[in-house]
Amino acid sequence: MLKYLLLVMLLCSVIVSQADDTLDLDYQKYLTKKAEPIKFPTATYVVSVISVIFIIFIVVITFVKKLWFPHGKLPEGKRLVLRETIYLGNKTFLHAVQIKDKLMIIGVSPHNISNVTELNIDESEESSAQKKSFVTVLEETMKNSRKS
Repeated sequence: MLKYLLLVMLLCSVIVSQADDTLDLDYQKYLTKKAEPIKFPTATYVVSVISVIFIIFIVVITFVKKLWFPHGKLPEGKRLVLRETIYLGNKTFLHAVQIKDKLMIIGVSPHNISNVTELNIDESEESSAQKKSFVTVLEETMKNSRKS
């Protein structure tokens, strides 16, 4: 009987020794890993991300401008030029606005905008009118309109 007991023990030890080779008893790898320290982004990474966002912003703005304003500005022949402004008092102004070859005198108050007069400007008159002040041109126009 002792022989059988020793034989069983020998077989068990052989089985256990073979089991140690095939079984992975390293339980440490199944535990959670240690927390790694937080890696903050470098300055070059932050600058590159901000520059990419800025470039995307510029592209979107350009696209929106082209979509909503396909011609950009008004055509060349329709540009407005504010030649001069006179303050008349009590938030009232006279504006000289040039549209192509016309000079429009516009009266502006807080509640009303009215067209005072329209003048045709020749290119020769335009160069001489630029040298004169608005008040002088207005006085000459008023004198001419009173005579006629």
